Amino acid sequence: MLQNLKELRDTGTLCDITLVVGSREIFAHRAVLAAGSRYFASIYRSDYTETHASRIELGSLDAGGVETVVQYIYTGVIKLTLGNVHVVLAAATHLDVLHLKDYCQQFLSDNISLGTCLSVWAVADLYDMDELKVQALKFILDNFTKIITMEDVLELPMERLLELLLKDELFVDKEEALFELVVKWTKYDVVNRRATFPKLLASLRIPLMELEYVINNMKSEPLLNEFPECLSLTDEAVSYLMRPQLSDLPPTGLNTRPRLGTLKDVIVVCGGQSEAVLEDGSRWTIANVPALAYVIDEDRWVDLKGSPPRNPVEMFNLSDTVYVASRGNHDLRDTSTHRYRFFCYNTKMEYGARWVLPQGMELELPGVMSNMMRGGVLTAVTPQAMFLLDTLGWNSATRSHLRLMFCFDTITKRWQQLSNLPDDLIVGYLKPLVITVGEDLYILNGTTVFKYNQSLGWTRDSFYSLPWHDEVTVLQTWLKANYSGQHYGTLPESSGDLMDITARIRRGFPEPKLEGCSVCVYKKDIYVIGGLKDYFMVDTVYKYDCKEQQWHKLCKLPTPRSCAMCCYAKLPYKAVMH
Repeated sequence: MLQNLKELRDTGTLCDITLVVGSREIFAHRAVLAAGSRYFASIYRSDYTETHASRIELGSLDAGGVETVVQYIYTGVIKLTLGNVHVVLAAATHLDVLHLKDYCQQFLSDNISLGTCLSVWAVADLYDMDELKVQALKFILDNFTKIITMEDVLELPMERLLELLLKDELFVDKEEALFELVVKWTKYDVVNRRATFPKLLASLRIPLMELEYVINNMKSEPLLNEFPECLSLTDEAVSYLMRPQLSDLPPTGLNTRPRLGTLKDVIVVCGGQSEAVLEDGSRWTIANVPALAYVIDEDRWVDLKGSPPRNPVEMFNLSDTVYVASRGNHDLRDTSTHRYRFFCYNTKMEYGARWVLPQGMELELPGVMSNMMRGGVLTAVTPQAMFLLDTLGWNSATRSHLRLMFCFDTITKRWQQLSNLPDDLIVGYLKPLVITVGEDLYILNGTTVFKYNQSLGWTRDSFYSLPWHDEVTVLQTWLKANYSGQHYGTLPESSGDLMDITARIRRGFPEPKLEGCSVCVYKKDIYVIGGLKDYFMVDTVYKYDCKEQQWHKLCKLPTPRSCAMCCYAKLPYKAVMH
């Protein structure tokens, strides 16, 4: 019947109503429209002017949107796209078509992205879609670090921008970025927006900014000098930052409380073993200890909520997200393959941060997992990819180890196996050192270096010809090779410029007998965490200041720890609160 009704409409047969939208005429049947639209049903069940008219004006709507809605009434089928969903939603709402508004809402919900979230938020508010509005707003708050760089944010109405700036959950690297956004937004249409600048500035948490930034950057902004109240805000903030204990600003006030979404620089430590000392003085080793985060600018440790995966084997930071790799099969009876799973620390979950397994971050490899090799999984990260080299697979038929290497592309979210591995890529039973410089991957076995570039493939080189762009790379490599329990390869005695660097580290490192420590880099400073000394675990964290070229004893771990993994990351304040 629907098909026959559609054919009648397409041929103009028995059509008794014309919808006029601008210059376009849309022909239909009164009975069909009344059956599919509450708007038309109310017209034809009452005695309005339009009830007996042969033409109805719908000038406020889009002609394409009305045509799509009428087609849906006749066929029950609709094709929504990002290009037509807004006009279809407007027509469906005005004509009160059953279920179509819900379909549009579900389509918008499924297509929230960086490019659509601001428009979806506005549409949800316009049509009173409360659930969609909450979902879009959460996406905006969680991804504001990226949204802040987009042109669309400059077209936001003042009320919407102010609503975002007042949110405690706003994810942003630093409060300074919000000030720069407010200035940029105001100057985007300075004639009409100048008067709103003081109100937007008052929504910022200026006392959370760096003192030098407030004095040198904010106070030199011409917009501030136009409004005395703005200068008063900055002067108050400077007073607080210079003497926070004596300031009149309440320490728990809105302007001084960190946003829950402010990204903090941290060092995440996971895995390894810890140690407990009982009342009788005996020591017990503890496995599967919780993950920790060291908040660098606050000099404190905090337990990360949510249990990390058991027995992690690698840890790294990929696309500003912390990942921990674990290996093994869930089904112990399955001996034909072994599996790697990469859990990420998701800080944007509704019920708190947790370690979760993202879709696509699981890799199943052929071969029985062998314990004969001390090597195993090796991971390295470049800005565009993550590499995994596996030597644990054992081929029982050929009685040999399988050597497999995969690359995970951060853009396509897909794994790809790399072919043509060098025959001598893995030497003996040692676990080589893996580092990255830019987009290039280096695997070091003594003086032999294997280099992989996605464009050029594999090449072989010498350690002494590596493109060491700064001494930080050298220091980190040397420390990992000599002190980390995760790497068993050794670097050769360096020559030329590298000799002075490694010799200085050998002389200056406070604990030459330390083993099994964790090593990572933050802003060219190197952190050495925990380890073993004379068979006892230590709780000391050392820092190499690259600018001063000196070692410092930084702090202590909550408990002694050894053979752990660590990496630098950015976590929201709500994940590392006291």
